[in-house]
Amino acid sequence: MRNLQTANLDVAFATAFATLVGGTFLIGFIQYAGGSDRWIQLAVALPSLMGLFQIPGAIWGRRFNGYKRFVAPGGWVWRLLYIPLFALPLVPWPGQERLIVLAFCIALATAANQLVSPIYNDWIAELVPAESRGWYFSRRTAVSTAVGMGVAFIGGVMLDQLQKKNMSGTGFSILFAAGSVCAMVSMFFFLRMKDTERANPIQAGLKDSLKLMVRPAGDRNFQRVLVFTVVFMVSATLAGGLYVAFARESLQLSYTAIQLTQVAHAIGTVAFANMWGYLADKYGNKPLLAILMIGATITPFVWLVCRPGQPEFSTIVLVIGHLFNGLVWSGIAVCQMNLYIATAKTEDRANYLGMVFAVQAFTGAIAPLIGGEMMHFFRGTMPVENAYKSIFVAVMLVRVVSFLTLLPVREEGSTELRETFGHLRKVNTQGIRALRKLTRTGDPVQRAEAIAEVGSAQMALASAELLKALSDPSPLVRRHAARALGRLDDPAAAAALTQFVTNNRELVEEETLEALGDMAATGASQAVTSFLNDPRSPMRRQAAKTLGRLGEVHSLGALEAAASDPTDPDLRRAAIQALRLLSARDSTPFIGKALQDPAPSVRSAAAEAVSELGLVELADEVRAALQVYADSYSSELAYALGCVGSREDLPALLQSAAKAASSTTRRRCLLGIAKMLGVEQQFYRLLGQTGLSRDQELVALLKPAYQKSKKLREAVQVYSLGDEKEAVALLVKSHLAPELGFAAEHFVPEMFLVLALAYAQHG
Repeated sequence: MRNLQTANLDVAFATAFATLVGGTFLIGFIQYAGGSDRWIQLAVALPSLMGLFQIPGAIWGRRFNGYKRFVAPGGWVWRLLYIPLFALPLVPWPGQERLIVLAFCIALATAANQLVSPIYNDWIAELVPAESRGWYFSRRTAVSTAVGMGVAFIGGVMLDQLQKKNMSGTGFSILFAAGSVCAMVSMFFFLRMKDTERANPIQAGLKDSLKLMVRPAGDRNFQRVLVFTVVFMVSATLAGGLYVAFARESLQLSYTAIQLTQVAHAIGTVAFANMWGYLADKYGNKPLLAILMIGATITPFVWLVCRPGQPEFSTIVLVIGHLFNGLVWSGIAVCQMNLYIATAKTEDRANYLGMVFAVQAFTGAIAPLIGGEMMHFFRGTMPVENAYKSIFVAVMLVRVVSFLTLLPVREEGSTELRETFGHLRKVNTQGIRALRKLTRTGDPVQRAEAIAEVGSAQMALASAELLKALSDPSPLVRRHAARALGRLDDPAAAAALTQFVTNNRELVEEETLEALGDMAATGASQAVTSFLNDPRSPMRRQAAKTLGRLGEVHSLGALEAAASDPTDPDLRRAAIQALRLLSARDSTPFIGKALQDPAPSVRSAAAEAVSELGLVELADEVRAALQVYADSYSSELAYALGCVGSREDLPALLQSAAKAASSTTRRRCLLGIAKMLGVEQQFYRLLGQTGLSRDQELVALLKPAYQKSKKLREAVQVYSLGDEKEAVALLVKSHLAPELGFAAEHFVPEMFLVLALAYAQHG
């Protein structure tokens, strides 16, 4: 950890060094020295071209027992060769000679740096555990970007002030000198890192070395990575320094304005780098990189919107656009490097990295030169503004191709692109805030509240944190975590939850089993079935409920046994309900037995199963139960009899309705009568309304028959005057259902609605 922290300080100052002697300031110096588009693109291409040294560097460096001894000399040469640059802006040489010296120093310096780069990256990859690479590299990116942002902005303001005093040469000299100071500070921290012993140094001769150099190219999947790298690097470097050149030449932006765009870019990077690291560790680098490539495709668009002669407007557009650029490119920086590491063979990682970085370097050298030639050609055929913008459009088109070349790449353990996109589509600010609170709070109550908020946000990307919370020492947190998981649409989380239940029986709560049911976790029934014999009665009942929701028929035997449990009526009830959910018609004997259960709740569950499954063969058992048990639960038996009985059962149903203890149980009995008379749906619609809305709906339902039937009109007239009992008697006399003669003597509220609907339908 100390090595990695020191490495971050090294990278931070190295970034400051590279910012002050490269990028915007280097391009500005080339323009100051009279350099053309070709010189600008050459300055971009040279460091990339020197990347070819990474292939021999990867092989040479693997001969050493450690890493640091090989990397240090290259680091020294890289830094020292930039020191002479601070004198170039001040010496009275012609511009062409200064540019030649500049190119010479850059070429040698970057060659030395690139020679040791794959071994340095291999060292860092060795230090960082695979499952934490996203976490580490995202923070590394954020730190280096923040430092680069700070020095770039200060340098831009200083350079603008000196330019106003016609002291541009002095300004560039100060910047290059400050860069060298940062380089030395960076080297100081690098030297403080403790070397790591290489596990398997390789002493290879020339012939074997050549074989090692080309071996990664024989890996079919890595070939796809190399193809993507080539196309991506073309899209990333084709325009090269032309963005800054366009800003200076056509848009007439100051260095301060240009650096403001870089500040915006850095803010976007710092704000989102950690998030990309978290997502990369969760979903993998390939799917995340594919999504980010879509964003990268549109990033040059902001340059197309800019207007020469309107520096304020252009600055605002670029600052806003670069916030988005920072969001996108911070993720690409993390995922691209991690994809290279993840697709490389561990035992040959330095060689793989050397190969991909060399290909990246070669492409990054050729593409800017091509871009420079394109710009030179376009200058002669169209206005300068259009020439620049044509290059930017070309970049966007190449990025579309790079997205397509990424799709065939395979990354072991990564999530499918469609699934990743589906999860990220559901990301919202509420969930992100709750997730941060979840990972930072030390209070179990606050942690539980944060978990509940994450569940409400239904962000599948939080599943890993929720799964970890299932092992929290606090039962409150475990219960909330289980509930939150149940709200996620994430098959991977369902599988992980099943595994947790199997391996951590002592930590399983009722909510955990309920979550498995909510998630419809395939293959979880075996783990859940074992809880039917749990000593905790709530766990047994929840296990039965969950088995019903899982819908796996091989759990029928266990549920039938639970339905016959002599000691736990609640378990019997839950088991019968589960059999109903499973449409277990073969379990009819157990359901029939439950109709005679002494526990009302069990009888009610059995009656619900009869009605829902249409178990006509149990009609006699339902009749018998309805005769024996006259309690508040008999309404469910009455409804079941309405579903599987005959018209001879109507008096019994009506008597149950008349004895009902509440309007709800009465209506359940009436629904049974309506079912038998074929008007259940219409009656149910009426029950959902009151007052004038019910009357209006009733009129609409009765209208066709109302105009034809005098008796129906009379009954409706009486009903409208408030005499529902007499209205029922009129319809009973119609011989619609002689078995309902009892209704004329014993008034049951809302019975008229059932009879009127039946009369209108059957006459």
